[in-house]
Amino acid sequence: MAGQSAQQTAPVEATAGATKPSEQLTIAEMTRIMDVVSALRRERGVAQQQLNLDETKRLLRERLIETARVTGDKVSEVEIDVAIEQYFDQLHVFEAPKTSPETILAHLYVARHTIAKWAVGIGMTATLWWSLFSYGIMPGPARTERIAGELYGNIEKSVAAVESISQVPDLDRRIVDLTKQAEIYKSAGNLKGLERIAAEIATQEAALKQEYTLQVMQSPLSGIDAYVGQDGPVSGYYLIVQAVAPDGTAIPMTIRDGETGELRTVTQWGEQVPQEVYEQVAADKRADGIVDARVLGTKEQGQLEAKFQTPSGGPLVRGRQITRW
Repeated sequence: MAGQSAQQTAPVEATAGATKPSEQLTIAEMTRIMDVVSALRRERGVAQQQLNLDETKRLLRERLIETARVTGDKVSEVEIDVAIEQYFDQLHVFEAPKTSPETILAHLYVARHTIAKWAVGIGMTATLWWSLFSYGIMPGPARTERIAGELYGNIEKSVAAVESISQVPDLDRRIVDLTKQAEIYKSAGNLKGLERIAAEIATQEAALKQEYTLQVMQSPLSGIDAYVGQDGPVSGYYLIVQAVAPDGTAIPMTIRDGETGELRTVTQWGEQVPQEVYEQVAADKRADGIVDARVLGTKEQGQLEAKFQTPSGGPLVRGRQITRW
C-alpha cells in the first residue's frame, strides 16, 4: 500500500462496481478491526456496548472508514459492513476441543464434586438394598427363611407350653404330628403352612391355660323351658350360664348355637339340661329368689373341656347350647 498514488488517499465512496467481500478476512484486516475495537473499548464501558450494539457497530464503521481514508486503502463501505458482521458473528462462537484423554480428564476434574456425590449416593443405595435383602427385610429367599424361622420359633414355644400343662393324651399326640409338619414346612419355606400350625397350637395352648367354672346366672334370667326359635319351637330345658374366671370376671366363650349352627362369642348362653335338673334350679330360686347351687361345670388348667355336673353334684351329660332367647 506504500506505493499507491496520492489520489488514492481520498475518502472512500461506495460504488456500484465495488469489489465483492471475500469470505475470509486477511490478517491485516482483522488487525485493523481489533485495533479499532480496542480503542472503542477504552472509550466506552463494556456494559454500555452490550446494551447498545447498534451504536457500537456504527462507531466501529466510522472508525474503519476513517482508518481506510488515512491509510489510503481502497475498501468499500459494503466490505466494511460485511467485515463488521463477520466479526460480531464470530465473537462468541465456541468451538469445542476434540475428544482426547486430556479433555476427558479435564471434564472429570471439573465435575469431580458432582461425580463424588453420585458415587456416594449410589454406594449408600447399594449398601441399603444389600442390607435389606441380606437381613430378610425385602422379599426374597432370605426374607422367607427369616419369617419361617420366626414362625417355627413361636411354634416351639407353644409346644413347650402345651407339653408342660397338657393332661389330654389325644392332644399330646396331635401336637407331635403338628411339630413334624412344622419342620417340613420350615425346610420348604411354606409360610402359610407354618402360620396355620402356629395358630392351631396357640389356640390349644390358650384353651389349656383357661380356668373357670360354669355358673348359673342369678339375674335377669336363670333358665328357660320350651324355647321357641325363629324357625319354630325347639323344645328343651336350658339353664343360662357364664364362664367365671378365678378372679370373678366373665370369660367370653365361642359357642355354636344349636338352633342356627352359628358360632358366636358370648359371655352368657343356654346349656341344655334334663327337666329334673331344671326343676331343681327353679325350686332353689323360688325359695328365696337366689340360686344357691350354681355350679354346672368346672374347667381346670391342662384340660380342653369343662367337666359337667348337676348343681347338686351328680353326673351330667352335656346337651346342646343356644345363644339367643
